[in-house]
Amino acid sequence: MFESGWRELLWSWVTMSAWILVAILIFLFCLAVFYLLYLRRVNRGTAEFWPATVNLEGKIVVITTNGSDIGVEAARQMADRGARIILACSDQGKVHEAKVDALNSTHELQVVWRHLDTSSLASVNAFVDDFVRREARVDILVMTACTGGADTRELTADGLEVTMATNHFGHFLLVNRLIGLLRKNKCGRVIVLAASAHYMLSTITPKNLNFERAKYGGLRAFAQSMLCNIFMSNCLADATAHAGVTVNSFCPGMVSSAPYLRGNNFLARLYSVLLRFVTRSDEEAAKTIVYLAGSDEVANVTGAFFADCAERKMTGLASDMGLARKIWEKGEAMVRLVPVDDPLMAAA
Repeated sequence: MFESGWRELLWSWVTMSAWILVAILIFLFCLAVFYLLYLRRVNRGTAEFWPATVNLEGKIVVITTNGSDIGVEAARQMADRGARIILACSDQGKVHEAKVDALNSTHELQVVWRHLDTSSLASVNAFVDDFVRREARVDILVMTACTGGADTRELTADGLEVTMATNHFGHFLLVNRLIGLLRKNKCGRVIVLAASAHYMLSTITPKNLNFERAKYGGLRAFAQSMLCNIFMSNCLADATAHAGVTVNSFCPGMVSSAPYLRGNNFLARLYSVLLRFVTRSDEEAAKTIVYLAGSDEVANVTGAFFADCAERKMTGLASDMGLARKIWEKGEAMVRLVPVDDPLMAAA
């Protein structure tokens, strides 16, 4: 009798635990659904939003792109406003697939392709050397080329982690080598991609930018590259504050053309599926780029972070200028930046 009662008690406990577990799973599922709906609403909440009237007639604009992202859409919108676009991409085929040629049918020679692979320091240097031979100035530099974090840590020929090299180090070298031309203009603008993934970071170690001393993670690599872009933007804004150049970072929102992760593992696949539910179009995502490129509202704004054509508050980590300068100094060594190209040295 005692044994029978004990079994009934055990069965009741197991049954109750199972129901509690089911209830928790249902609650978590509902919470996830509501969160996705919230993200969808927030991320697609700019449908009625459009930047102030922008005229870019005669402006020379350099846009880095992977060939099928918001950079290409920004090129379309800026060419519509009269700008001459140098679309810097490593794959000319992707640029053609993006129908930039069709754009040139209505804007003759407004958009030209030049080879640039931001994951390669040699390619960045070759691009700049070619650019200064062809062009006397650059009015606007837009840096949007990026890649998602990989499954495993990969290195470039320069010994740099691929995500950091593509998203940050290549752009770091590029803007440092072009800053002289931007300064000549007295009203140059630099626009830096810094996706909201950087919010997930609570710390960063300058000595571990290449993930040599800590465990690698694709999402962390992407987030770190975006945070480093904000640091770069803030340092450069500080160094050029009296040179007539404005430097700002921006988040385009969640767009499928700029995934945080790449690869075939379960997390990357799940992320890809969920991303389709909440993403905004490249057309919407590019609005902030156009706004920062030509709106009079931000003509004198520098060192700020934007989303949806409005200034947003940075995290405490992202606004730490002491840490930003340490990251900058580490970046100088990693891309082998010579003093003549260094705006911080010039500012000093």
